[in-house]
Amino acid sequence: GKRMNLSRIDLSKVGATQSNCLGLYPVSKKSLQRILVGDETGKVTCLAIRKGNLSTAFKFREKKAITGIQMFNDRAFVGTGNSVKGINKKGKEFYSLTSSCTEQIQQISLKVPHLFMAGKYLMYEYNDNEEKSVYSCQDRIQAISQTEIDGGVKAIVGCKDRMLRIVEGERDYCEIFVKNAVSAVGTYVNHKKKNSIIYGTENGTIGSVLVQNGKDSQSWSIEDDRNTPLVIVSEDYTKDGVEEFLIGRDNGSLEVYQLDNAKPNKLFSSNLNESITAIATGAVLSSNESDIIATTYSGKVIAFHDKDTSSNERVKPQSSSLFSNIKQGVTGGEGKQVLGLTSQEEINNTEHEIKKLKSRLNQLQMNYKKLSEDEIAVHCKYSFKHKFILDTESASYRLVVELDIPLDMVALHGEFPIELLSCDTPGVVVSSQTEERKRGQPSLYHTTLRCTNSVNRIEMNLRSTEGMHGDLELFVVPGLAPKISQMTSLTIRPLSLHVRVNEMPDLDKIPMNEMNFTGTFSMEEIHGWLALCLEDIPERVMKDEAEYFYKSSFLDTVLYIKCSRGNLLFQSDNASTISVLEGIITRQATIRKTRLTTNFKMNPQSYARVISLLYPKLEYQLKLSERVELIDSLKEISLQEDNLDYLDDEFKEILANEKTLREEVHTSEQSLRFLKDILEKLIRDCCKFKQQNATASLSALAEILEDTKTISLKKVISIFSSN
Repeated sequence: GKRMNLSRIDLSKVGATQSNCLGLYPVSKKSLQRILVGDETGKVTCLAIRKGNLSTAFKFREKKAITGIQMFNDRAFVGTGNSVKGINKKGKEFYSLTSSCTEQIQQISLKVPHLFMAGKYLMYEYNDNEEKSVYSCQDRIQAISQTEIDGGVKAIVGCKDRMLRIVEGERDYCEIFVKNAVSAVGTYVNHKKKNSIIYGTENGTIGSVLVQNGKDSQSWSIEDDRNTPLVIVSEDYTKDGVEEFLIGRDNGSLEVYQLDNAKPNKLFSSNLNESITAIATGAVLSSNESDIIATTYSGKVIAFHDKDTSSNERVKPQSSSLFSNIKQGVTGGEGKQVLGLTSQEEINNTEHEIKKLKSRLNQLQMNYKKLSEDEIAVHCKYSFKHKFILDTESASYRLVVELDIPLDMVALHGEFPIELLSCDTPGVVVSSQTEERKRGQPSLYHTTLRCTNSVNRIEMNLRSTEGMHGDLELFVVPGLAPKISQMTSLTIRPLSLHVRVNEMPDLDKIPMNEMNFTGTFSMEEIHGWLALCLEDIPERVMKDEAEYFYKSSFLDTVLYIKCSRGNLLFQSDNASTISVLEGIITRQATIRKTRLTTNFKMNPQSYARVISLLYPKLEYQLKLSERVELIDSLKEISLQEDNLDYLDDEFKEILANEKTLREEVHTSEQSLRFLKDILEKLIRDCCKFKQQNATASLSALAEILEDTKTISLKKVISIFSSN
């Protein structure tokens, strides 16, 4: 397919930005489209290009962070606190609507006359300034939009509990289950596609759904990237009658797709190295209407200009924007300069500006030094965000930390062992240590990641053994003085590797253990207990009974939950899963003095199933070091022989995967420990349910694992059947 040829131009920098706080005013007689961007300090800045110079047309200030900007002709509507303010093209406020919403507004969606404002759980609908309805959502609202579906305007609400909800007034018109928590929603500009929605999820999937007569059907999806899409904009950007959609992801990836025979085809991609918070398209740099404007988390405003269009304009970046592409002159189709500093005069101007900034910096540093003699800095002026989600493919947690200034260090502290599987950010030095404490107190586990390069964003994968749970403290230290750390805590739940699924395999074919709790407890209490143990349990209870399906992303074991007032049923093929749930629930019930009766039914066939799911992973790790030892001998043979067809398939595979094997052998000790922990826990839990002592079985397991030459699936299963 065709590809687009766009060049990047850094225009300006504002404060840290939240999602969708960008708008473009329409073209006027005097100027091209002006850019409007709002930041977390409450400032709305309008940038204009006149005669090739980028300048600030106006600034508008609010006390609270800007949480959304929506345009209607030459008017901007800005969400802040619990109100929406209207700003005209001259920067004057002409409209203000304060909602009765007790929550802060997180996002707004406006298509005149319909205005939707959403907080964490509540969404208010206004029609011509009048409050029309209040919708209360079952779980956290993460993205909103609106479109015409089945003949009327409806809101689209993307939620934390893996649901896309089409909302009409105060009720759900249609609920669509998607594979992961929703991170972004968008609609098509094309009116023929009224009933279609584009959505993005936290694990990187982008999909399109068609809703007709209250029923949904999936049109297409892109699943080749695991970075979270934060922005989805649909626009006929190339003006060829076929619309494109532009995606901005949290790793800085900006992508443009076009639908080609109902399949998305990528036309362009570029990486901005920090999360993209908003995207707009229009005639900003030249009147040919071929620019993409993006804002990033740290507040950069970046334009992508089509190299193939000619233009007589020449744009100088805003003077404060010293990180602009000063060195490279970007030329248009007829060889005319679109942007870039070439003349000596402009270079002299920039040098003069640098001198001025240096002397201002020296002055500020002197003032700070004087202050520091008597006082210690405790206030920090940088923004920080993080994301902690289960990556089902690697069965581990992905932690992404991002600052709006360079990072120096990230530290993690917890009272249970955390395995750091990988860190994808280059130039990061990792160190881990365990601190033993007095008897009866849990050990402390520390992991520190130091950045040797200048980065604003760091990404890593972590895992803990199921059953272990608690809060993991996360500290970030900026690379700029004063080094004031910020802290937040990450919750690791007892069944941390379990993921919620929409449908279950045929449970009759799987040997299931069953535990039933009965007592005087309410649905609210049940939800409270479940939310302590598992991710994606809705935070609000709307129904009298509910069922949930979960699957272990590591072992593929299953968990079925059915609950109603006074009754809670768990079924799982893994006895350890039920043991973890039982432990947490009985402890919570004891604290609250809630009376419980438990009934447990064991299925002896269930262990063999769990072990047969675990064994291939165990065997692979046990044989890994042997395979790595073979690599050098096999390479020697391959250098001497031209034809290696006579080699065994296993040896061919070792040669083909040499790099991966060498990398895996470094973490193989960690992985083996993790697998052994699962097996040992399974033995303890089975013996607990049978009311037997586990010591003999544990030592039998240790013996079998010692002898890697003769280990077999049968031998491991025999430990359980001998009980």
